[in-house]
Amino acid sequence: MNCPVEMRNNCLFHWFLVYKCLHALLGLASSSSSRRSNEAASRPNIVILLADDLGMGDVGCFGNSTIRTPNIDYLARKGVKLTQHLTSAAVCTPSRASLLTGRYPIRMGLASSNKMGVLGFVASSGGIPRSEVTFPKLLQQDGYKTALIGKWHLGVNCQSIGDSCHHPLKHGFDYFYGVPLTNLKDFSDEGGSVITSDQKHIKIIIFTSWLLIVLTLIFARRKDLIGKTFLVGNLIFITTIYLVLVFLMLNVRMLNSIIMRDFDNVEQPIRLENLTQRLVKEGSDFIDTSSQSGKPFLLFMSWIQVHTALHASSRFKGKSKHGFYGDNVEELDWGVGEIIKALKLNGLDNDTLVYFSSDNGGHVEETQTDGQRAGGYNGIYRG
Repeated sequence: MNCPVEMRNNCLFHWFLVYKCLHALLGLASSSSSRRSNEAASRPNIVILLADDLGMGDVGCFGNSTIRTPNIDYLARKGVKLTQHLTSAAVCTPSRASLLTGRYPIRMGLASSNKMGVLGFVASSGGIPRSEVTFPKLLQQDGYKTALIGKWHLGVNCQSIGDSCHHPLKHGFDYFYGVPLTNLKDFSDEGGSVITSDQKHIKIIIFTSWLLIVLTLIFARRKDLIGKTFLVGNLIFITTIYLVLVFLMLNVRMLNSIIMRDFDNVEQPIRLENLTQRLVKEGSDFIDTSSQSGKPFLLFMSWIQVHTALHASSRFKGKSKHGFYGDNVEELDWGVGEIIKALKLNGLDNDTLVYFSSDNGGHVEETQTDGQRAGGYNGIYRG
């Protein structure tokens, strides 16, 4: 939608329409069942299952016959399959901001003209502004319990460590367990890096640039073009910048591989193996406690898979016909099935809207260090 700034509160109007329709539909469905009161039936639970970089052609309900996705296919078969459903951007940060707000990312300062286009570090000062109205915030104000499990990638702090102005808990979520940034190649033990994969000779370029500047300064001093103080000051300045850049490149994992529980860092670096199982447990526990409380809830399961670094657990390794990437898709599908199972065990499956999607299409160019394909397949939409 194209919404002027002064009408930003109207930009979530389509969410309200969906919400009100659900009130009516689930109210009618629950009127024939004694399991829910009329009040509970009027406010359906909402579960959003958002994959990361999953290709449209990677799941069975959109034509894939070799990667096994029975649980995702079940949702499509029992519900509604959207065949005309677009995201606002091809990368994580802007597309996720639009999903939460119903606004174009450029109107929130989250569109970028450079190649990266996303927040690159946990310490980045950017993020979704506090002034934005998110649909979790609206549901929270309507009495919903809300939780985000998994990936955020919409900023943490503004001016200083700990101000948490972009944190999920400042945008409508009561509980957060997951990754404040994203998953990166650097987080695995395979030796790949998101920096060197994009700029293969970046280290050589940085060193060569530093060396040329140093030699130029020395030459200028020998020709008496600059003074000794100017030379020493600039050598210290340039060398400091170089060392900082080298430190950042060599320590991407240490600085950014973090799992948070609410405002606390609980794991650094991330243990990728069995991460999906831990997310499933957090999501299932939230469903259990919310069911007991009797309050309606929003559960946003923002899966880490299938963004690289790929990290299927031992139960799924080597089981698909599409290498390690296929293993990851099948583990993601298992996680979806476990969340559906938790809803059924609590008798909530008829009172809950379950929405599955991906934040954007597959990263078709992505490969692992051994040359295996590590990105999704976008089916007929290969562009």
